[in-house]
Amino acid sequence: MNIQSSARRLDEYEDVRSINVPEDGKNLRRLLRGLRWTQLIESQKNPLKPMFAEPVHSFYLSVPLALLFLASTLYPYIDDLRIDVVDDNIIIAVIIILAPFSLFHELQVMRMKRIEASIPDFLRRLAVINEIGMPLTRAIEIISNLNIGVLSSEIRLINKDIKWRGSVSDALMKFERRMRTAGISRAITLITRANEATGNIKEVLKIAANDAALAEKLRSDKFSSMISYTMVIYIAFGVFILILVVLSKAFLPLLPSADSLTDVDMTMIGFIDVNEYTRLFMHASVIQGFFSGLIAGQMGEGNAYSGIKHALVMALAAYLIFTVVM
Repeated sequence: MNIQSSARRLDEYEDVRSINVPEDGKNLRRLLRGLRWTQLIESQKNPLKPMFAEPVHSFYLSVPLALLFLASTLYPYIDDLRIDVVDDNIIIAVIIILAPFSLFHELQVMRMKRIEASIPDFLRRLAVINEIGMPLTRAIEIISNLNIGVLSSEIRLINKDIKWRGSVSDALMKFERRMRTAGISRAITLITRANEATGNIKEVLKIAANDAALAEKLRSDKFSSMISYTMVIYIAFGVFILILVVLSKAFLPLLPSADSLTDVDMTMIGFIDVNEYTRLFMHASVIQGFFSGLIAGQMGEGNAYSGIKHALVMALAAYLIFTVVM
């Protein structure tokens, strides 16, 4: 006996009828358009906010400024472009592009570090409130009314998401996506899984708080131990610059130049252009400083983006030494 089953979508129920209102689509489009205008107006009030949230957005401003700088400075020399004019302006243009990104990235990293340092205290407060019988949602609501430093704004956002979404797990996961750090991700995953299993999670909160405090201590110890490697890179770069300066000031002037040789001598033994070699040394030191800075950031802070500030400092120092001091 063959039994066949079929599924049918019901548009009407015994006590509920679905009514299609033609105005719903128009109202929805009007609402979305109003939200877009609201976001645009809010962004105009604080134009730097997207750059604080995502430092990459600074390239939308810095790259056009750098191109405008190159166009304005190189245009007068368009018929006679010299290497000394081109490379100087390229170095300045690179600084214009990377300096804003490095600034906003460092501000974001500092904020993240302060938030991570506040996480253990936040979790301990949750554990204390949960221990007296209040659910996690109520505990977050109570803490959102307190001033606990840089984390206060994020707790208020979590509380607002809970009220709108009705799910504490979704609100905490959204907070995790905003932060994007390993320590916060580990703590949030532990709390959400425990909250889905039971409402009494005070022990889990205490464990998460201790884990966050331990992770913060390890991060601080790692930074203290790796700072010495950053200093070694700075010292090595300083020695490299010193050697090039000695070569430029003491060794190259002793070699024969075009002014001190006759035509016969120049044909037989050649001559040294001191300015050309000095510019070559400047190029080598700028490139060395830039990539040494990136390595210093990767070794000292575990992120090459954090090395851009070191790269700019070293590259700019090398450029000024060979163009202004010498």
